Amino acid sequence: MYKPEFNLPRFILFYLKWFPRGKGKASERVQPKSTENIDYDVLFEKAEQQLQRLEEALPNQCMPHPVFGILNTKQTITMLSLHTLHHIRIIKDILKH
Repeated sequence: MYKPEFNLPRFILFYLKWFPRGKGKASERVQPKSTENIDYDVLFEKAEQQLQRLEEALPNQCMPHPVFGILNTKQTITMLSLHTLHHIRIIKDILKH
C-alpha cells in the first residue's frame, strides 16, 4: 500500500517540470542486453500495452523509483511524462546539429 513520503529531488524536479541532462544513469534493468536485432515495433507495442495497464491502475498503486522513491499512479504518470519530454528535448537538440 502506498504511503506518501516527502522526496526533495522529486519535489524540485516535478515542480520545475525538467530533468537535468547527463546526471541520471539508466538502471541495468532497463538497458538492452544487446543492441543487435532490436525490433522497435515490438518495443513500441509493449510500451503501449504498459501505458494501457497504467490507465487501469488504482490511484494508490505504487512504483519504486531509484531517485524519486515510491510513486503513486498520478506521480508515475507525471514522471513518465517529464521523462518523455526530457528525451524529446534531447532529440530536438540532436536534430538541430
